[in-house]
Amino acid sequence: MFAAELPFNIQNANPYVIIIVAFIALMVLTELLSIPKRIKARAAFKNLTGRAMATVTDYRKVRELRYRSTDSETNDSYEYKTYISYQFEVNGQVYTGEGEGNGAFWKKDKQMICYDPADPNDNCTLYTVDSMTKSHFLKTLIFIIVALVIFYLVIVGFAKLGK
Repeated sequence: MFAAELPFNIQNANPYVIIIVAFIALMVLTELLSIPKRIKARAAFKNLTGRAMATVTDYRKVRELRYRSTDSETNDSYEYKTYISYQFEVNGQVYTGEGEGNGAFWKKDKQMICYDPADPNDNCTLYTVDSMTKSHFLKTLIFIIVALVIFYLVIVGFAKLGK
């Protein structure tokens, strides 16, 4: 009965299109739900307008629990994070800090730091600021579209080989 009310006949719709539309809708919903968190993070980091290249003095990989399974420990979900200690210089004075660093720069000597020009002791890694304030929606959407196009071309290619 509900399908008769729609401006198109959903029973004739391509299931791949329905899956793609549902997936994109889920991405949009996830993005919308993350907006308040990003707004709060931007407010917290608003004074960190200074930038400096810091020398990494120590680094470590840490396995952190993301999700605890209710049925057994074998289904627990973990993620690995890179934590760094660093020092940087502002106006001839050396400051130190520590925090989450970019895992892509694991064991690198330098990472970009954000600091408050009025109080350089208030600082954190650029990676932390970016990961808490920026949206990756567009990059994810482009990745999904490219992956779907490749998947479609592979399916069509195999279908033509089978004929």
